[in-house]
Amino acid sequence: MGKLEILRPNLDWPRIWKETAALPSNIRETMFLFNKRLFPTRTRCNRLDPAKDDTCPICLQHPKTDEHLIFQCPGRLTVWSWLEGIMRQKGCKSSKEDLIRGHFGPIGNLRQTFTLLAAYVFTTWKARNNQRIPCQEEVESLWKRLCPQ
Repeated sequence: MGKLEILRPNLDWPRIWKETAALPSNIRETMFLFNKRLFPTRTRCNRLDPAKDDTCPICLQHPKTDEHLIFQCPGRLTVWSWLEGIMRQKGCKSSKEDLIRGHFGPIGNLRQTFTLLAAYVFTTWKARNNQRIPCQEEVESLWKRLCPQ
């Protein structure tokens, strides 16, 4: 068991890792890095080299942490609100912090819901590498390719 599993024991880690294992390798790796808090965000890089700026390049206001990258940045609010709305429609009552790590609580189609979350995290991370904000259509497109309805 890793330190994150110990620090966040309320999350259903076996179920999260099981759903992650069903994803394509590039998305699985992104989810692993995200869930282990290993994304090379500006905040993480700043800890390794204090000369590195940890400000978010999108909003220019906040330190760029994993959480800021995924759901706290004002620039990502539109697509995050869309994702959170779908998750709530599917019955997810978890906090944003738990939801984004893959803990949805009792919901219907777990695979479909988890795949949507993974598509969002992967698309957000990929867009970040190109210094841009992903749009809803990108996330939906990847979700539909990964999880045909």
